[in-house]
Amino acid sequence: MLSKLNLDHKSFFDRYQDLFTQNIKQKFYEFSHIARLLRSLGSRDDLFGNYFSAYTAYSSLQDVWNMFLCLSSIGDLNEIMQKHLILILPPQIDHISTEDFKQYTKLAKDHLTQISEEKRPSLLKILETVLYAFLNKQLHDDQYSYKFSESDLKEFLNTSLEFSASCTLENSSYLLIIRHLLFKLDRQTTNKFEKLKRLFKRLDNLNETACEANDPALIIQDDWLIEYIFRIPHDWLNLTKHDYQSLCEMH
Repeated sequence: MLSKLNLDHKSFFDRYQDLFTQNIKQKFYEFSHIARLLRSLGSRDDLFGNYFSAYTAYSSLQDVWNMFLCLSSIGDLNEIMQKHLILILPPQIDHISTEDFKQYTKLAKDHLTQISEEKRPSLLKILETVLYAFLNKQLHDDQYSYKFSESDLKEFLNTSLEFSASCTLENSSYLLIIRHLLFKLDRQTTNKFEKLKRLFKRLDNLNETACEANDPALIIQDDWLIEYIFRIPHDWLNLTKHDYQSLCEMH
């Protein structure tokens, strides 16, 4: 239509953006119409970024997440769309509760079963980025980190594997969760024998798929083990033969 009216595509949408923003505030548009508009702007770097930002600013997080999933089902998410989704989504997500985030990941998992294989890689790339942003923010912030239970971390570990194209160490969320699950969660004792015993038990409960796909020596970083090393004679003197034997059997 714009070509028939001899109107420049970019100039039109630059001017239309203010009206679009006002109408988003007033809930004037239908969800499907917004999705088609954003999809049509997907090849225009500045236009897609500006319009999706405007939509995000005046819509609920639930609607924004559903829009993101909808855009991935209409067609493949090209590099322009991926770039802006990766920039815009994480700051909207990284401060929400774990339970709310689980609901969004569940929607994404269900969505992954409904789209074609060709559309999965671009969607997984964004999901993996959003997951890492959420975990990196909350696990390193005392305001949030204490709320994560062992079951939460195990659930997110499985989610990180589902959102990864492969179960390799390239998945940054995986190592982040592993460190907190194995080494940060347990602060109940300072006794090194007890700490080692608890560590071995937690290692036994790790996701087997992830462990089989990677060398354990690459999963566990050396600096994570500092608090578990027997350094002084006192540490060794407190370790009985029975303690040592039980550690060997657990290992």
